[in-house]
Amino acid sequence: FEGMSCTLEAADGIHRAHYREDGMVSVQFADAALPRSQHGGWFVYTGSPHHVCLVDSLDSLDAVGEGRALRFGVYAPAGANINWMERRGSSCAMRTYERGVENETLSCGTGAVAAALVANQQCGLTSPVSLIAPGGILEVAFEVEPHGFSHIVLTGPVARVFEGEWTA
Repeated sequence: FEGMSCTLEAADGIHRAHYREDGMVSVQFADAALPRSQHGGWFVYTGSPHHVCLVDSLDSLDAVGEGRALRFGVYAPAGANINWMERRGSSCAMRTYERGVENETLSCGTGAVAAALVANQQCGLTSPVSLIAPGGILEVAFEVEPHGFSHIVLTGPVARVFEGEWTA
């Protein structure tokens, strides 16, 4: 698969993906607006709506309880994904409560992008931002523009975690 590229269609449009020589995959994202402060965190749309909170410790976090409260409370009825981020030196660790799944997930691409953009604006981290999710380390590169971000690229590992067959 080395050097292979493809296009993916998601709810927010077409994305280009590239399988790199090092086994990582890079996916291009659409431009994003600057995160806006609301409900004790920052809201940013990165293909899905995300609420990002900065916390002192991810270890003591009740992601499911707090995630459900925000998702079904202030973001009802459509909901938003809820992300928590803890600064760790020149990178950040993160956890995600994902709407639709209605639970904590190991990783979320749009959430990683949202967290990286908030890390840039609130923590001063420059591109590329490294994020440590329970499912692996992700990297988000971007360019800062006067009213948002452009040239956003998410890079991370891929692995087959499930295989199935649907018969009608």
